[in-house]
Parts: sequence; structure tokens; C-alpha cells
Amino acid sequence: MVVVGMLAVSWLTWFVVRTQIQRTLEFQRKEIEFGRQQIRMGNQTILAIARTVDAKDGNTSMHSQRVSDYSVMLARELGFSDDECENLRKAALLHDIGKIAIPDRVLNKPGRLDDEEYAVMKTHVKYGADILKDFTLVDHVEEGARYHHERYDGSGYFEGLKGENIPLYGRIIAVADAFDAMTANRVYRKKQSFDYVLSEIEKGRGKQFDPVIADALLKLIDEGKIDVKALYATDPVDSAALVKDMAQAHREAKNEGGSNKSEEKSKMTGDAAKKAVGSVKDNEEGREEKA
Repeated sequence: MVVVGMLAVSWLTWFVVRTQIQRTLEFQRKEIEFGRQQIRMGNQTILAIARTVDAKDGNTSMHSQRVSDYSVMLARELGFSDDECENLRKAALLHDIGKIAIPDRVLNKPGRLDDEEYAVMKTHVKYGADILKDFTLVDHVEEGARYHHERYDGSGYFEGLKGENIPLYGRIIAVADAFDAMTANRVYRKKQSFDYVLSEIEKGRGKQFDPVIADALLKLIDEGKIDVKALYATDPVDSAALVKDMAQAHREAKNEGGSNKSEEKSKMTGDAAKKAVGSVKDNEEGREEKA
């Protein structure tokens, strides 16, 4: 009887412990699934907001998506972890959220903005930062919105920060934003030629762009990780052969280490491009020379 009693107590103890463990595991499983659902909902919300911004601005269809893609590619070159890249992707998707507050007459004006309109357009970074300042789902998201128009030499807006005083998210998104602005069609102009884009990125090192991040972009292009051929596939002017030749010319000029001949050729190319299409100092907001 004693043995039977001990066995009964042991079984009952095992059963209680087993039941408690199963309940704990089930509770944890539900918590994990709930967390995953929250992440999915958060991602969907962020993407929906980004698409809403792009839909409001008829000049920049899918701009936020492309900027987020380029930002992640740059971040990987800079050594970001997978989690950091995912966080940056979300922040970059929301970098232009402040455009929601910009009047349509300014945002979708097909021609060049005048001084007053350009001043209004520049406020989108402030509005964006204000909208996102209490948004806790994405780390540093406010920085992407507030600082992506700062310039490395301190001549940008809205705060005129310089060098590494500009938060890293702002510096990365600035490069991705400008690259997309130059390589995508706009209502008011066609995409810039590939040689002009390369020239602007190179000339912007240490001026408009963080030189380390600009070099990371040029490396992505050189290694074919950014598919330039696909970017210009529908452009009758820039054939695949031309894109390949321009990329090769860029590599050769870079390897020559800045000889007088290369500098003269680069200067002539940049001057000719400027005369043909105007200056793209920042991105689409200024409608070329205002940007």
C-alpha cells in the first residue's frame, strides 16, 4: 500500500508539473504569435503610410520604397547587422512623411519652384520630425525625416548641421534619396544620364554627402549590386551598352588617381550635363536648381 501511495503521489506530481509546463509553453507561444502579429501589423502600417505619401506626391511614385532599398544596401556595406538594416528600412520608408503637410499646389507643381514655394517645401523635414517624434516602433525614425536634407559641408537644411554631427540615418538616407532623385523619371524631367549621376555623386563627396557613404554607393554600382541596366532599361537614350561603357569609364577614371586628363574629361562631362539638364544639388524638391 505504501508503494502504491508513493506511485500515486509521484504520478500526481508529474501530472501537475506537466500540465503547468504545457500551460506555460502555450502562453509563451501565444505571446510570440501576438508579437509577430504586432510586427506584421507595424510593417504593414509603415508601408501603407509610405505609399500614402508617395501617392500624394505625383512626382515621386514608389520613391520611398526605392530609397529604403538603397539605404539598406548602403547599410550592409557599412557593416550594419540584419536587425539594424531592418530598422533603417522602416525609417527610410517614412523619411518623406512630412510631405503630407505640404500643399498640393507646391508638392505637385510641374515646373520649377519659386523662392516662396521652395521655402514651404523645405518645411517637410520639420513636419516629418514632428509627426514621428513620439513614434516608438522604429528607432531613430525621427532622425531620418529631420536630417535627410542636411549636407556634409553644413550648407543643407533644416538645421545646417555639418559632418558627423548629422546623425548617421540622415547621412545614409541623404545619399539614397539623391541617387533615386537622379535615376528616376519625374513629371517635370526625365531621369539624368548615368555619367551625370556618377559625376554628381563623386563631386558631392565631402560636400553634399558623407564621403564614406558616397564611396559605398559607388562601390555598389561598380560591383553591379545596384542594377543600373535595369534602372535605364526603359530609357531610349541610355542603352545597356552605354551604361556598361559609362561604368567602365568611371572605374578607369577612379583607378587613374585623378590625372589631369581624367579631371578635364570629368569637368567637361559635368559642365555639359549641367548645361543640358540643370543642377541637381539635393533632390527633386527644388525642381533642379532650387534643390
